Amino acid sequence: MEKIDNYYIKESKEYIFTGNSLIDVTLNSKFNICHENEIELYSYIIGEYDTIDGFAISIILFNLLDNAIEAERKVEQREVYFEMIMKNEYVSCIVKNKINQSVLQNNKGLKTNKKNTEEHGLGIEHVKELVENIDGMFEVFELKDNFCVHVMIPLESLQLQNRKEE
Repeated sequence: MEKIDNYYIKESKEYIFTGNSLIDVTLNSKFNICHENEIELYSYIIGEYDTIDGFAISIILFNLLDNAIEAERKVEQREVYFEMIMKNEYVSCIVKNKINQSVLQNNKGLKTNKKNTEEHGLGIEHVKELVENIDGMFEVFELKDNFCVHVMIPLESLQLQNRKEE
């Protein structure tokens, strides 16, 4: 984590602080990549994340943001919208990125179009599986010219004491 933190954060002028070091490193590294690639990033984060196990949510965020950033490299109007809200008994995460054409019409299975399919296109499947394993909800949809992924995770699945007992 220290290597990632030092590499990605050292030149950043902005820093996201959620109170959870794993979530912070993940978000800040991806936000820095957006900046380097001239991708406009809009973020909205509400909640206190210092009491949750950040491991699972960091894996989810890493993959979703990575996919959004990669997709934005292919479009003219480069924008990623990220929202993470802790509300009631859930953490809700939404990642949106601009698209030129419908992803869901052209690629319902969300399969990679890269040549080496054994090394690429696994992120979204891993996210789905991880979310299901922690009793969460995963959905993809399109809204206007945006591809959207929404994940809801029960807070009890992210509590530090619950994760240690497993």
